[in-house]
Amino acid sequence: MRRKIILCLCGVVILSCSISASAAQWQPWYDIQHNFILRPGGSIVPKVIWYEFEHTWAVDNASPAPYDFDVNPLAQPANFARFGTDRGKRNGDVINSGGAKVNKDTFNVPQGGGVGSGSITSNDPGSTGRANSSVTVNPFVAGGNVTGNVHVWGDATANGTGSERGAYGFSYSGVTAQGGRALKNGRIAWNPVFRAAVSGSAGGATWGTDPINITVHDLVTDETLIETLLFIECELNGMNDEIDWSNGMLSLDATDAVFHIDISSQYTVQRGYLDLAVENGVITTSSDGGIFDGILPSIGGSGTFDVALSSEMILDYDMGEFDGHDLDVTLDWCGTGAAIVPEPATIMMLSTGGFAFVRKRRA
Repeated sequence: MRRKIILCLCGVVILSCSISASAAQWQPWYDIQHNFILRPGGSIVPKVIWYEFEHTWAVDNASPAPYDFDVNPLAQPANFARFGTDRGKRNGDVINSGGAKVNKDTFNVPQGGGVGSGSITSNDPGSTGRANSSVTVNPFVAGGNVTGNVHVWGDATANGTGSERGAYGFSYSGVTAQGGRALKNGRIAWNPVFRAAVSGSAGGATWGTDPINITVHDLVTDETLIETLLFIECELNGMNDEIDWSNGMLSLDATDAVFHIDISSQYTVQRGYLDLAVENGVITTSSDGGIFDGILPSIGGSGTFDVALSSEMILDYDMGEFDGHDLDVTLDWCGTGAAIVPEPATIMMLSTGGFAFVRKRRA
């Protein structure tokens, strides 16, 4: 099932979503959204574009019914693995486990603003994968802010035992603002909300990423500068793991998880990093600094904790003067989320053609 909506707005739209675990044996889920405010350094009406991508599949080896698969948009590279997985990268690309850089649907957003959504579902007896994405962009004018919300949410459910059943959902929602020199500096207010869990009596996994990037092309020298201003990622692999980062608090209850924030660009005033890893319920990596200094619990502590972590990030950026040259500047920000069952280290040869998913840990 596929659904898309694009409408003009005359006011602010507030989006909300909640996903709760069912009685299914496996149900990892994700719900990741970000309110954003872009304040350009000069008076400009940027070209604003929304990008979306969703990918789902469901497999039941105990059923004679065909395996179910869906992707939006349908046109994908030849090496796109239909029953593979997808990862959001620091530069905002999405790479499929078959090696393909995925294609995304695109929609131009008028100055009057707009909302958009995408939703797909795959079903096989005993297994369901769901993936959803949405965007809100409020009306914007020259000299004003570009504001709105990007949101991804979905889940994967499978009933049964062993690895005979599996499901997957992945979604991407991103916005770009394109313009000239007035976009080479400014302020970005980013309000992320990360919620995800691996629910049920057996294994699964969920992961998400959240980058902000800027590309500056010098129209005189033909040189291009690409910089990541912010990168956030999270992954849960343990049974009944859960994370909730909202309302100024980070709550984690995990046996196998990673959580990472990186603001290390030389072009931002604010800088900091946070790096956390939990294995077998014990914190094995705990490192923070800059604006995040002193936030994380110590190595050796429990993977279950609550700490204060602001849900609003301010990034003041300035890419430089470029000798006064004319510039083409693009800012892009997005959110991605994924859920898979069973646990990724064990999901192998679930489709007729077969595939293997090998979990990768951060170095």
